[in-house]
Amino acid sequence: MAYTGGPLDPNFVNQFASTLHLLTETKGGKFAGKSMEDTIDGEYKFYDTLASVTASEVTTASVSGTSNTSPIASIAHDRRRVSASSYDVGLMIDSQDKLRSLIDPSAEYVQRMVSALNRKRDIEFISGILGNASVGKAGTDTPVALGSDQVIANNNEGLTVAKLREARAKLEIAGIDLDDPMNALYIAVTPKQIADLLAEENVISSDYNNIQALVSGKVNNFLGFNFCISNLLPKVDDSGVVLSWTNDAPDAGTVASPTTNGDIRSNIVWCKSGIRTVTGSDIKTEVEKRADMRFNWYAYASARFGAVRMEEAKVVRVDCDETVDA
Repeated sequence: MAYTGGPLDPNFVNQFASTLHLLTETKGGKFAGKSMEDTIDGEYKFYDTLASVTASEVTTASVSGTSNTSPIASIAHDRRRVSASSYDVGLMIDSQDKLRSLIDPSAEYVQRMVSALNRKRDIEFISGILGNASVGKAGTDTPVALGSDQVIANNNEGLTVAKLREARAKLEIAGIDLDDPMNALYIAVTPKQIADLLAEENVISSDYNNIQALVSGKVNNFLGFNFCISNLLPKVDDSGVVLSWTNDAPDAGTVASPTTNGDIRSNIVWCKSGIRTVTGSDIKTEVEKRADMRFNWYAYASARFGAVRMEEAKVVRVDCDETVDA
């Protein structure tokens, strides 16, 4: 019986390009190096937190032989828990196709699998920032949500300079020292928000020039924010942010309000020290022959990631209406 071929049959012709053309996809790995990074071996990892303490003025002199009471202030301890989720992906590469084709798809297959895992890495990062944080000795106390005071409403607008200034002010009013390199300031936005910034009518000339440089890729910094552009940022429905994705595309959730319609996007501002990310195992890839699959080639990749918000004051959610100027 003649061989009927496999998934690469269209390439069985006299000559084709030497590599596979990779179609457009959302790239992940946008947030690497933008948080406090660590490894994790067990199911959970715990991080203890320590609040501030207030000093009191000394109003009496310390006299030898006189009994003086030493001050004893209180200081709050707490603990946050992070867990990591495991992901993997595998693809079969038909050996007959491989022999009959002028291309070796293994490298491109692995690239696609690494991209798939990097998208999951970013989704875990986003969920850790915007989701409930596990607190307490065992991490099982009442989950802590990002408060409404840390949210800038969409106001039927896209991203504006005023929203950026408000987000920065929230952090500074909370006492966060943005001059500290550990508090490096980041913002994750969609491409639509960059376009909205550039189209803003009230942007003064210096701001406009800086935004133009941001759009052209000459800089990635504006108003002290280091910009990260991602299509994975979640949407907002009638009950709040929707932390779910289908095929790595953000879900719109249940929307009844005519003013929402699933078009509100949650952009995220955070300080580097405000987020902890953990990696159980970085992306590992293998390509080998499978004896149980007729000795065809099998490509496999896996990884384990997690993230937790360490401090609500260091995160601001900036909601934006993506229908503006649509």
